[in-house]
Amino acid sequence: RLIPLESLKDRVVAKLCEYAECRFDYDQAEFFLLPAPHVVVSQVRIAVPGRLSGTVRSLSLFPRVLPLFSGRIEVAKLRFSSPDLDITLNQDPTPAEERQPEVFPAPYSGAGMQRAVKSFAEQLGEVHLQVEQGGLRIQEEARSLLSLTGLSADIALLRENLTVEAECRSDLWERLKLKGSFAPGESKGKGRMILDRLRAQTLARYLPPDAPKPTGDSPISLDLSFSSEGPETFSATVKCFSPALTLRMGDEEAGFKDPVLTGTIRATAGRFEIREARLTMEDPRLTLSGRFLSDTRSSEVSYHLECTDTDAGSVREAALALAGKIEVVQDVFQVLRGGWVPLATFDGHAASTEGLQRTESLLVCGSLRDGGISIPKVDLSVNAANGDVLISKGILEGRNLRGQAAASTGRNGSLTVALGDNEGPFHLDIEIDADLVQLPPVLARAVSDQVFLRELDLVQIIEGRANGRLVLDNSSGETQTAVEVNEWDLKGSYQRFPF
Repeated sequence: RLIPLESLKDRVVAKLCEYAECRFDYDQAEFFLLPAPHVVVSQVRIAVPGRLSGTVRSLSLFPRVLPLFSGRIEVAKLRFSSPDLDITLNQDPTPAEERQPEVFPAPYSGAGMQRAVKSFAEQLGEVHLQVEQGGLRIQEEARSLLSLTGLSADIALLRENLTVEAECRSDLWERLKLKGSFAPGESKGKGRMILDRLRAQTLARYLPPDAPKPTGDSPISLDLSFSSEGPETFSATVKCFSPALTLRMGDEEAGFKDPVLTGTIRATAGRFEIREARLTMEDPRLTLSGRFLSDTRSSEVSYHLECTDTDAGSVREAALALAGKIEVVQDVFQVLRGGWVPLATFDGHAASTEGLQRTESLLVCGSLRDGGISIPKVDLSVNAANGDVLISKGILEGRNLRGQAAASTGRNGSLTVALGDNEGPFHLDIEIDADLVQLPPVLARAVSDQVFLRELDLVQIIEGRANGRLVLDNSSGETQTAVEVNEWDLKGSYQRFPF
């Protein structure tokens, strides 16, 4: 049964009202035969009380031609010109002080993304949607959440294949571009998202309370290529960069200049991986590469990091400001105070992410040049330090050590010391050219034998130099001291001698 032309316009407008599922008013509707039969509805007003309101300058509906001959209206394409919409979300009735942190959808939440695409495709049906120069504002009561301008989109679902191409500006970013194709029924798809100058500080409210928060002017740009090969699988290649990023943790802040992060993400059921990750920045000077794995099925969480050409002092300041409460960070930087790291590797293995924060889970192998270190057991600060370092199960071992403490120098040294407050071995063996003024305080901090300490208190007004070998060792439970002197020139006062 062919629909008469005079009633076709009314039938199409009725179909629009059915699609809208809301209060739908307009000024006029016109029917056109060319380039294909369609109806253009002008000055549209849409409203759902308390939830949605807005206008559309013109809305064009293109029905499929063949169904018209049997008296049916099937929508082939909808085109929205200059839509301007306001969406209001229901406010959480929970008092602000009792609310849980807001959850921001993680980009690697593959299963959630697949469910959303499938649900959208089922509601859309086989139709082509176009949006030209749209505007959208989302708010929660009086609080603005998101404002989009210059929104253009082309969305089509044909033969179970969904294609999306969209671009917009926002108060949260300068430009967003998205292009992708999906097979919702098979949970497969691929695409690319480019985000220019996201104002990262606006995302602070979505982050956990114990996470560093972006603050100040901290723009981040993102280039994300993603794909899904089936249910509960998701992979992405990421490039993220910023000209300047400031992070705050409590009252502490740390700034980063020109950070660039790249890597590959892969998520499957119970398994999350970051591969080929690389982080570089100019200040603090840092080059870091590695990988991360979390597998709930095998209760395995691990990472491997390789650090090259890095300014240890600047990294130390940033790490203590942002993660100073984490045990492994405290223990490593209690010893390492500065210098240049040509190469270092970090490996962590634990049954949970919390376990990775403990020093016992960490294995470090690296070298230090022109550095600053502190030897906690004897409270000795060493400058111009050079050597090779191994940290394993909370124990630091140094080899080929050399450095300077005030006017004393050491070389060909080795050190074994337990990190943090751990009870454990302490052994220092080093060739020294010592300013003897410094020797009594070092021995007083290292040796616990009371007879020795009483005699040491009787030594006063020391001056002179000596070279030889100093060995401090507590393997027997108390620190033992051995000094082998090759040459010495000593002046001083020992109170047991009356002259």
